[in-house]
Amino acid sequence: MIVAEPTATPVTSTVVLVAPGTKVTLRVLRGEPGHRATEKTLTATLGELPQNAFSAGKNRGPSGERGEQGLDALDGVEVADLDSRARSQFDIPNSVHGALVTNVEQDSNAAEAGLKPGDVLVEINRQAIRGSEDAVALSEKAKSDHILVRVWSRNGPGGSGGTRYLVVDNRKRK
Repeated sequence: MIVAEPTATPVTSTVVLVAPGTKVTLRVLRGEPGHRATEKTLTATLGELPQNAFSAGKNRGPSGERGEQGLDALDGVEVADLDSRARSQFDIPNSVHGALVTNVEQDSNAAEAGLKPGDVLVEINRQAIRGSEDAVALSEKAKSDHILVRVWSRNGPGGSGGTRYLVVDNRKRK
């Protein structure tokens, strides 16, 4: 858990209220399962969300419609490009390529299928994903009611990470 000082509110709630370039102090609790967490105090300067952080899942209107409701295959999922910072934060090996899942709406079909923030989208319908733009394009292109998604996650066998397939059932409109 990361808590911003002095308000002790979660960082995601605080960051949107603070201007880029502002220095903030963070208290970070880190630990391994079965071991006591240690607290560290860090100082960070806030930046802006990169231009390459895309949202796969917003209603796109006439040019990107899927069905009558204008939903794409991964409605409610936000993705970003994998960079060195994301790889370090989520402990993603350099051999893994795709788009980092940064947010999944709790009541979305993708969440129901098991997709979580920190996962990496590797394929959609057996088509490789090189980055966030590919993920958005393939998500918009997918037309079937069942979307096959290959995902890498840290929660693989033995905790070392691995890939698995998820089927997102888009017959259910949330």
